[in-house]
Amino acid sequence: MKRIVLLGATGSIGTSTLDIIKRFPDRLELIGVSAYVQEEALKEIVNRFPSCRWAVLFGKSPSINRVGKTRFFHGQTALLDALRDYPPDIVVFAIPGGGVIELFFSILDMNLPIAMANKECLVMGLDLLMPAVGRNILPIDSEQSAIWQIIPDRISDVKRVVLTCSGGPFFGKGRDFLRDVTPEMALRHPRWQMGKKVSLDSATLMNKALEMIEARALFGFDIDKISVLVHPQAHSHSMVELIDGSVFIQAGITDMRLPIQYALSFPERWENPELSFAGLDNAFSWDFYHPDRDTFSSLDTAILAMKKGGSTLAVFNTANDILGDLFLNGTIGFLDIMDINYRLVDRHSPWPVEGMEDIRRAIDWTEAEIYKEARLG
Repeated sequence: MKRIVLLGATGSIGTSTLDIIKRFPDRLELIGVSAYVQEEALKEIVNRFPSCRWAVLFGKSPSINRVGKTRFFHGQTALLDALRDYPPDIVVFAIPGGGVIELFFSILDMNLPIAMANKECLVMGLDLLMPAVGRNILPIDSEQSAIWQIIPDRISDVKRVVLTCSGGPFFGKGRDFLRDVTPEMALRHPRWQMGKKVSLDSATLMNKALEMIEARALFGFDIDKISVLVHPQAHSHSMVELIDGSVFIQAGITDMRLPIQYALSFPERWENPELSFAGLDNAFSWDFYHPDRDTFSSLDTAILAMKKGGSTLAVFNTANDILGDLFLNGTIGFLDIMDINYRLVDRHSPWPVEGMEDIRRAIDWTEAEIYKEARLG
């Protein structure tokens, strides 16, 4: 029986993780959960999973101390104490954004296996992690899970890895069209219903740009060994090309429960009929296209950030977070998200990242520069 702690239990990854835990009650046990603000949702979860020993609420103090045998706490210190008092076999880290990077490293220092769904922490902390594959980090991001599943034992046998993406809502559109894009248009993904940040990152291809850096953080690949192809059907989640010409493709249903289940079952594989790939029984097509890098500059900005290294990676991620919010509230245009980010990364003079204070300094620098770029003062 594996004991699971789920951080970010009320989001889409959290919901999918709970589905997997419920499906395998003889193999998985939920012992702790966290959420931001949503106390009622946490209560509902612990009622469904009576094995849960503790629940931590961020953003506000809980109005209750206990539901059944589940004790309720508030804040990061209480969460870390609960992990020490009731150590799990694996922590599912499904809290989004870069603001929780200190929490991530605190848990990593406990030597607890982490099923990681937060790419921003891996991007900003790349210099403190790489390569992370030996550091108890199991990828939940579907593209990184695909690489993890098919990568050979010898990294030196890998010629390159190819991350695939759907292309987002603006595949095939040029800069003239994108100048007039509204937040409503950018958040309307043609295939999936997702949260605002992931939807917007998909529209700018920033999601894939972050995953390029994530692949470097997790597996230690050189920059020139990481590439991207647009694959609208989304059958393939990633590919690995070996030096002898062989290409391995991980394909499957487009459902986050698949990489989540693999991370929780590893090193085993468990049968789950709900996740079978119907494409094997029906005719289906595979189309691949090179991304339009002139229009979607996020990919080249990620490469530049990796080449410059150090604090530039925190600048790149922080700028995307802030610029995305500015676009959604109508302060800047859609193209500004990518254009301003590139200018910031290009002119940033990086310093080494040897600890959290170096990342915090990069965040402060980025906030100040965006303030000037967006003419907010």
